[in-house]
Amino acid sequence: MINEVAIDPKVLLEWSKDRRDYRDFIRDYGIGTPRIVSSFPKANFKNLKKYLLRKTDTLSNDLDKKRYTEMVGYLDKNLYLRDAAQNSSEDWYELIVNETIDFDAVIAKENFPCNNVISLDKLYDSEFQFLKHQISFKRTPFDFIESIKGFIHL
Repeated sequence: MINEVAIDPKVLLEWSKDRRDYRDFIRDYGIGTPRIVSSFPKANFKNLKKYLLRKTDTLSNDLDKKRYTEMVGYLDKNLYLRDAAQNSSEDWYELIVNETIDFDAVIAKENFPCNNVISLDKLYDSEFQFLKHQISFKRTPFDFIESIKGFIHL
C-alpha cells in the first residue's frame, strides 16, 4: 500500500536540524517506500521547490541549510503531484483543513483539527512508522483491488 503524505514545511525544517531525522526522511519517503510526499500546496515540483526554499532563511546553521536544500531537492523524483491551485500566502494549516480530498497522513509540527494528522512528537510512536513494504493477498479480484487501491488512487 502506498500512502500519500502531506508534510508541514516546519517539520522539514526540524528534520534538517538532526542528522538522524534527515537520514530517516531520505530512507522512508519516496519511490520504493510505502510513503510518498504530496506536492501540496503546489501542483508541480518547480513551484513547491520555490515555496519551500523561501523558508531556508529561518535556519541559522549552514549544515542545517544544506540538509534542508538536499531534502527539497530529493523531492524532485519522489513526489506525488496533487492537483492544487492553492494560494501559498495562506497558512499551511488553513490550506490543509480546507483541502477537499483527505491525505493518508498529515505530518505536522503540532496537533490541529484535521483528518489523519500525526504531530511530530507522536510520529515515532505511531503505526505510521511501521507500514508494510510488501503485501500478500488472496487471488481474488476484490482482494487484488483492495491491495493496490492506494497505488491506483495516486
